Amino acid sequence: MHVFERYYQCNLFCDRCMALQGPNCPEHMDYRNIGPSAAWPLTEIDDAFYRTLDAHSLSPWLQMDGFNLGCIAYDWMHNVFLGTARDLVASGIFVLISSGRFGPPTDDMDEILCRVQRSMHRTCAANGMRLPSKPHLTVANLRADEGYAEMGTRFKASHIRLLVRWLARETQIFADANQNDCVVNVLAACAYNLQRACELVEHGSPLLFSEEDSVEASSCIRAHLKAFWWLAYYFFQRRELLFKLRCKSHYLFHTADDIERYRINPAVMHCFGEESFLGKVKSILVSCHGATCTHSFFMRYLLAVSVSLKELKEKENQFE
Repeated sequence: MHVFERYYQCNLFCDRCMALQGPNCPEHMDYRNIGPSAAWPLTEIDDAFYRTLDAHSLSPWLQMDGFNLGCIAYDWMHNVFLGTARDLVASGIFVLISSGRFGPPTDDMDEILCRVQRSMHRTCAANGMRLPSKPHLTVANLRADEGYAEMGTRFKASHIRLLVRWLARETQIFADANQNDCVVNVLAACAYNLQRACELVEHGSPLLFSEEDSVEASSCIRAHLKAFWWLAYYFFQRRELLFKLRCKSHYLFHTADDIERYRINPAVMHCFGEESFLGKVKSILVSCHGATCTHSFFMRYLLAVSVSLKELKEKENQFE
């Protein structure tokens, strides 16, 4: 995204439409407005219009044969597991705590979060999910002492993916037992629809969705976003810093449109492999001396690749 003129730190931040952010943007163009008065959904930009913009606003990618605006794909991992899901899980935990899901609240919030984490591990283990033991759930790791609740950066995308499954199950059980609690039921719908969309992305066709799955996935994303918006507005009215709205939430609206229009599975373009590779690079670098880390890294990396190729060749020989 950073090779484009518009990105999340700009007031005009979206390559697909004219949605705005910032304190002075008109209400009907504010990306946080998804009601009947919202005008930004009517301003979707197509490739023909994009090419009429001034040269400074055009992407260098236009010099590549075959490139058009439809080639832009939003990364599912960053927009979901490192985006709205981080806010959803953290805020959802605090909603469940305040609703009495994990016993009577006490003055020590870290003690309650420790209780929540034990419940998480029991539930995940019972359902065949291996949840990492670290990082621990604390007020600091959920950033509740700094502002809006969100899972801290120590929680990786693979960790958040498991927590979304846990939250969907936990809220569904609690909502069934508290059918008159509007907030809990909206939270359950929000978590369920995101989890269902994730299931379709992860276990659906690896390239093209069937027509039925594309309609269901896009509908689940939109239902998740509408529920998330409702919760954000509800807690904003109560002056509680939960369910923060981000540009990544807006990008998910366009992802839903793309899935319905093109039927391409977002998993084709997600960055899990690249992020895992960077993690391996980091693990090698931190074990090298600072003065020779560049040289030592490549030596160790080539050694690891050669060992992997040798093991692969030995396995191939076993099948011949």
